[in-house]
Amino acid sequence: MKKDVKKIRFFIPSLVNSAGMERISTGLANILQRQGYNCGFVVKDSDTTSFFPLHSSIQVKSILSDGDIKKVRYKAAKRLRQYLKREKPDVLINVDVSMIQISALAFTRLYGVKLLTWEQFSAGAINTFAKKIQRYLAAFISKKLIVLTKADKQMYPLFLQNKVEIIGNFTQINPDNILSTLDNKTALSVGRMAKEKGFDLLIKAWKKVKEQNSDWHLRIIGGGKQEYVDYLQGIVDSLSLNDVVKILPPTKEIGKEYAEASLYVLPSRHEPFGLVLIEAKSFGLPTVSFDCPYGPKEIINDKIDGYLVENENTDDLAEKINNLISDKDKMQSFSLKAIEDYNKRWTEKCVEEKWLNLLKRL
Repeated sequence: MKKDVKKIRFFIPSLVNSAGMERISTGLANILQRQGYNCGFVVKDSDTTSFFPLHSSIQVKSILSDGDIKKVRYKAAKRLRQYLKREKPDVLINVDVSMIQISALAFTRLYGVKLLTWEQFSAGAINTFAKKIQRYLAAFISKKLIVLTKADKQMYPLFLQNKVEIIGNFTQINPDNILSTLDNKTALSVGRMAKEKGFDLLIKAWKKVKEQNSDWHLRIIGGGKQEYVDYLQGIVDSLSLNDVVKILPPTKEIGKEYAEASLYVLPSRHEPFGLVLIEAKSFGLPTVSFDCPYGPKEIINDKIDGYLVENENTDDLAEKINNLISDKDKMQSFSLKAIEDYNKRWTEKCVEEKWLNLLKRL
């Protein structure tokens, strides 16, 4: 008789960051815990702090392997094996393909553990042969490999695609279903302070936005290396945008930022999914995004609830922003369609059903 899956452990580098990977994995764990599953986290690093709230019954355990995965993977795999023997989970979920470097060496099947790998980055991030092989290995070893978009599934060879399942992300950021009034002349962009997120491109585009709409403000919110934050601030300073562009640290009140904005902009050079676009839609925000690989085109309905812009084309980005914020009727129309699409495709319940179905089929 097939054993019901009940005890699930998420294996992740760390939970201290405020990025999408940590937000979505803690959110899913909370959902499954409420559904009667026994969930917990195993973190590679020694810090067991979680930036995002966890259900009171969910514990975070560390295998005490600080540092780069490549340098600590054998020690980490040994400690993971010890953990699996002791805890005996039914399922171990690698949160991000990189964790396969440890879990593959832990020989999870020897302990009756079903291995899932949950890819958090897009095919656009695969820029080396080693990374490609790592993803193929993850698909081959894992019971299922979960990806975020159709484009990601298609990058795998046909003989592996039956192992690959598409489950998009969801958001719990707006439990009270608050909608933006679209009255504030504020645009928002949220994400990790890193080159791939393209905030430098957005700041440069905002120079042209200011020329036509000087009363509009841009708020960029996220964590990352201080050197990169300083680099972005230097661009703001050099373009004399200090009066209209603010770079702000992560906040646990991010829902308030969405509710008080009237437009969301995603300037990423590549984006595995674009959880922030789902978050923005939940508040009824029109969106403008680069048509970067691979997520935005599967979330934004171009010219219906937002605009997709030629990737890294800052002139086009500024033009679309200016066109939209100068047309109140279009803003309102995009907002209504964004809410409609969110309720149809991206609510917690929509995605929860896909995960529950997958777990029942293991």
